[in-house]
Amino acid sequence: MLRQRLAATLLFNVLLAGWVYYDARARGARKPLFAAGLTLVWGPLGLGFWASDRPLADGERRAGGAGWTMARTFAIAWTVLLPTIVALVVPDIRARSVVPGSLGGRFGVPLASSLVSLAIWLPPLATALGLGAMMRARGPAEAGRPGVAPAKPLLTQAILIAGLIVFAAAKLFAAEPAGPDRVRWQHLSSSRGELPVPGTSTQQTGALVADFDGDGISDFVLSFRQVAPALVWYRRVENGWTRHVLEPDFLTVEAGGAAFDIDGDGDLDLVFGGDWQSSDVWWWENPGRQGAIESRWTRRVVKSGGATQHHDQVFGDFLQTGRPQLAFWNQNAKAIFLATVPSDPRHAVTWDAVKIFEGAAGEPGGLYPEGMDAADVDGDSHVDLLAGNAWFKRENGTTFRPIRIAPIGGRIAAGQLVEGGPPEIAIAPGDGVGPLRWFSCDGRPDDPASWHGHDLIQGDVVHGHSLALGDIDGDGHLDIFAAEMAKWKEAAAVPDNPEARAWIFYGDGRGHFETVEFAHGMGFHEARLADLDGDGRLDVLQKPYNWNAPRVDVWLNRH
Repeated sequence: MLRQRLAATLLFNVLLAGWVYYDARARGARKPLFAAGLTLVWGPLGLGFWASDRPLADGERRAGGAGWTMARTFAIAWTVLLPTIVALVVPDIRARSVVPGSLGGRFGVPLASSLVSLAIWLPPLATALGLGAMMRARGPAEAGRPGVAPAKPLLTQAILIAGLIVFAAAKLFAAEPAGPDRVRWQHLSSSRGELPVPGTSTQQTGALVADFDGDGISDFVLSFRQVAPALVWYRRVENGWTRHVLEPDFLTVEAGGAAFDIDGDGDLDLVFGGDWQSSDVWWWENPGRQGAIESRWTRRVVKSGGATQHHDQVFGDFLQTGRPQLAFWNQNAKAIFLATVPSDPRHAVTWDAVKIFEGAAGEPGGLYPEGMDAADVDGDSHVDLLAGNAWFKRENGTTFRPIRIAPIGGRIAAGQLVEGGPPEIAIAPGDGVGPLRWFSCDGRPDDPASWHGHDLIQGDVVHGHSLALGDIDGDGHLDIFAAEMAKWKEAAAVPDNPEARAWIFYGDGRGHFETVEFAHGMGFHEARLADLDGDGRLDVLQKPYNWNAPRVDVWLNRH
């Protein structure tokens, strides 16, 4: 809002300076440009200086001396600006009212806006009138002389006209921009104190969204490595979010994560895997509504031993048993495992898991496969697994056939981008460089030749580690959110990709997309689309990996 305030101030000064120049020329004053220049720089104070020194026309009077005239003129001009001040303050207070402890949150937007506007307007007014009263002369009023012609409009009229023009402009300044984006966003960031800071780790790995406390509003969990805590939980409250340590210990947690009611007690538990330093996958038992918010969640083991790194997990009934299984990548085994949830998960040492895939999945050279989603790809009413650059058709038992969708794999998401027929599949390069494409099927979904790619942007995406589908603008059609990382090398002091971009591709349900650049120069990693404030609209959760970390950002959809 600072730019809008500066623009309004500059416009007011320009209007007043133009009138001063016109008035000075009409009165035959010396140096009209000097008088106008002072008003342009000093605004109402410069106007007061002109009013105290200008030649008076026949019939005009100047009482109280120069000091009082300056103060009175300043007070009139400054008071005329008060509606403009209010017009610019209200949107700012409204935008920050979601921040815990903000004035708008504590007192309401109308009262908080009035208090802030008065705090801006009253001190300069009181100071000017106080100083003017101290300097007020008690002698006779100075009279005008014949031959001096005042400009029209007169001083007070000119101030009122300028004030009305600036007020109208301020209403336009304060209005949300009618830019190319279809959605009005409210950006909140821990870097400005609008959300709690995640922790002290500068390596933020995962972001998982789910309603963990059962209040009907999505919460989110962030994971870390480098230092403790390993997991923190952000709960939505009336005016923002509160942060709670879910796992206080130090663990080397990898990106990914999945939520599911593992123990069958009616609340969502969560799963994360270890990174390249760990051979473990863990699940955390939600203490439920009976447990205190600050209660530590009990950590238990899904997998222990074997190869390391477990980047991405998803739950789905891939075996068609009536109860979902956990699919997870094990990158250093170059394999996907399917783990069955034990009948008594609280007392199971580990979960039974079977390898259902081993090999490459479209990862660029030297990198690891990643990305997981679940959707009914072939329309047989059974959920299928998607991972890397393929979807996996269950043949029988635990035998799955990978059907390649794209040459390059990475982040993967399925949804009805074209209404009717099989779902379409979007793929971004994840921890690599490659195209950002969505894929449609014009034949049998289990035939790789039926899948055809469509570029969403020209050129490659650089470390496109954020990909999500959802109806962002509420028009009933799925849209695509995608974003790049800005920094990934831990030892680097500067961003690896300083021009990192984020986009929204607004879909029309027929395979056409309107591209909007959502952000530029900001590092995204594991960004999520979810309704984070319970208003029924999809918001954006974003945290970087190590760009400006520790940090978390939320964009609230005010469409």
